[in-house]
Amino acid sequence: IASATFCSVAAEFSWKTRLMITVLSIVVVFQVVAATVPDDTTATPPARADPPPESALTLAAPLPGAPASEAPLPPRWLPSGRCGPRSKLEDGAPAECDPEGAEPCCSTRGVCAAGACTCPQCVQYREAEVPQPSGRRVVIVVTFRDRWAHWETFKAHFRRFVDESPYGHQYTLVVVEQVDTALFNRGWLFNTGLTLEGNEADCVAIQDVDALPSRRVNYGDCEYPTQLSSEIECFGWRPPYAHSCGGTVVMTPAHWREVNGFSNRFEGWGLEDDELYLRLAGARLLQ
Repeated sequence: IASATFCSVAAEFSWKTRLMITVLSIVVVFQVVAATVPDDTTATPPARADPPPESALTLAAPLPGAPASEAPLPPRWLPSGRCGPRSKLEDGAPAECDPEGAEPCCSTRGVCAAGACTCPQCVQYREAEVPQPSGRRVVIVVTFRDRWAHWETFKAHFRRFVDESPYGHQYTLVVVEQVDTALFNRGWLFNTGLTLEGNEADCVAIQDVDALPSRRVNYGDCEYPTQLSSEIECFGWRPPYAHSCGGTVVMTPAHWREVNGFSNRFEGWGLEDDELYLRLAGARLLQ
């Protein structure tokens, strides 16, 4: 997952009197939902409608910025055999290796190669032999404020991601936007989205709007809490620091309830994810 640089600022605050949200739930059409803040991180969810049809992502109209016709998707690898962050595709993403070719492994030298692909920094683009979870109901909660340009980019990218994904999951995108002038409260926004839409899902993920998933990201891999954004472009395809629990994290609804979601107390950019790490450690959910 490629992501912008994260900031780390925290402060105590009174959120009950200063924060309003707009929730857009994308299942079949975009909806505007008025949400009430849970007292800490859990609350009784509102009555739910019937589940959406069994499809990955069904929209009533094309997403803004999406192609008007179903043109073939360009390959994600280069004819030269170069790969990795130093070899960019036209959309700026790192070049991959042909997963069906003779050289599916991106080596540390930035070239596609054959072999077992066992070095620590090598990337294997051929599908793993171990079966991956598939066909799950996945809720992705996207939190932001004043980032509509990023949201439009994310929508267009996510549509292509769904088309290319081999896992066949059914996705629900829940967008929770903070619309007041108080400091940003990422944890509180996620808790609201989790309360509204997360109870009937198999997996629930928190997603930064400026983080674009690569084709091999599996949002349905949630038997244990998993940081899907453990390889970030702006940090050299590594986490920003040891014990990072930020970015895109996916868990089962039961695990989110076990750690009581995020803390509502952190205002500003950062520290709510560090505190989530402590919650996971305390619940013995770290692997």
